[in-house]
Amino acid sequence: MSQLFFFCELTTDFEIGKIIDLLDMNKSTGPNSIPIFILKIMKPFFSFWLSKIINLSIEKSIFPDLLKMAKITPLHKKDSKLNHLNYRPISLLSALSKIFEKVLYVRMYNFITNNNLFYGRQYGFRHKHSTNHALISLTENIKSHLDKKNIVCGIFIDLEKAFDTVNHAILSDKLYQYGFRGDFNSLMKSYLFNRKQFVSINGFDSKIKTITCGVPQGSSLGPLLFLIYINDFRHCLINSYSGHFADDTYIMYANKNIKSIETVINYELKLAIKWMNLNKLSLNVDKTNLILFHSKYKKLDLKKFSIKLNGKKLLPVDFVKYLGMYIDKHLSWDYHISQLAKKLSRSNGILSKLRYNTPINVRIQVYYAIFYSYLNYGCNMWGLTFEANLNIIRILQKKCLRIITFSDFNSHTNQLFLDHEILKLDEIIKLNQLKLIYDYKNNLLPGDIQSLFNLERNIHSYETSGISKDLLYIPSIQSSNYGNKSLKFQGPYLWNKTVKAYPNLNDVNSSYRFKHFIKSIFLTSYK
Repeated sequence: MSQLFFFCELTTDFEIGKIIDLLDMNKSTGPNSIPIFILKIMKPFFSFWLSKIINLSIEKSIFPDLLKMAKITPLHKKDSKLNHLNYRPISLLSALSKIFEKVLYVRMYNFITNNNLFYGRQYGFRHKHSTNHALISLTENIKSHLDKKNIVCGIFIDLEKAFDTVNHAILSDKLYQYGFRGDFNSLMKSYLFNRKQFVSINGFDSKIKTITCGVPQGSSLGPLLFLIYINDFRHCLINSYSGHFADDTYIMYANKNIKSIETVINYELKLAIKWMNLNKLSLNVDKTNLILFHSKYKKLDLKKFSIKLNGKKLLPVDFVKYLGMYIDKHLSWDYHISQLAKKLSRSNGILSKLRYNTPINVRIQVYYAIFYSYLNYGCNMWGLTFEANLNIIRILQKKCLRIITFSDFNSHTNQLFLDHEILKLDEIIKLNQLKLIYDYKNNLLPGDIQSLFNLERNIHSYETSGISKDLLYIPSIQSSNYGNKSLKFQGPYLWNKTVKAYPNLNDVNSSYRFKHFIKSIFLTSYK
């Protein structure tokens, strides 16, 4: 049990005022609320009285019942509108509740991070953590094992309605273990107890129902409480390791022997199921995927290979979709590129119709919204694929630029990229790699990603040219397909090359300036 003890400091009208300033005027508010624009207009009045009310609630360990009501508005996702499973429930809470929760959230989150209580491979709902970081952590670990000629077994788990099935009593016990004890634990129990909600459709409201489990969706505290709830999952595993983005969870184990993988993973899955049963979380076996990452030159005999989950055999798949990216068994990115090409082609089709009725500045904005956003996401990883794959995307980007500038289908594009200050695919990939190293040097990365890189001066005790120029250490690799195409190799290699050409790169003191400095270098090369 942790010996830490959390003490909740009282708030001030100044802090409440800052929270009110950050409230989004465009967001709808739930029941028992005050319109956000009125909160902003009368900020001094509300800041004073809300601070008094919140402090009283903290002192008495009581969360006001009026702020526990949620209005649920179903939002259609896809397919038939007659099937209730095709709707996403949007939870609207009182703006006053959000202000109170933000006060508690800041204190709890700082306590957890300052005491390093979060699992390092949990990337969801955390400052300086993103889906991009989660994907880098996953793929770099796989590449590291493949570079050593291992086979990597991945189990991508689908948790059913994980946020809605959190058990309040178990959550309260876990809060206690992490140091949230005494009066504050009572306040959290009050926050979770007797919450209510109703559904509103086309102006008609359902009866009010009491919620007996789950963390409040649409709230500030809900995601944080869920992270605390699932934080100890890794402790149930013995030989494998897990990674998370909130409830998106995977289990990984690597070995050269396929039989050893079968034995270990079957045992680890039994432990995972036991943990989920004890924590009253449900696992959807049908949506849980098994994938075996291996070199395409290594043939696997899977005739007698059997992985079972809750008595059902899992069949290996060729790729999995994780956080919006398709990760295939050879880490070649072939399938992801094919799906990305389809999205970019659709974007080109939209721009082809749109260009006749919009000025060039609007077309450029639409390019960044519906083309570049797909191009940029995850290019740190899929950008290290084979040239044939990259060429597919290069052609689509050039076509896009010709469309929005009304240029001929075979016209040269260098000047077009330069005139409109748009980076080519290769430079977008390089910019993202350099930005990652910049974040490393400024200690802005999650610990798991930060450990991928190292400075020359930290490796060599003797004097080298790398020490004086603040260069990065380039690790040794074993394979061209995985070691050479890893970020921990390509990132330092590109950084060192760029720093040697532009020594003042190390003097750039903000992420914004760094990005524009690198962009200007790349644009100049198009001349």
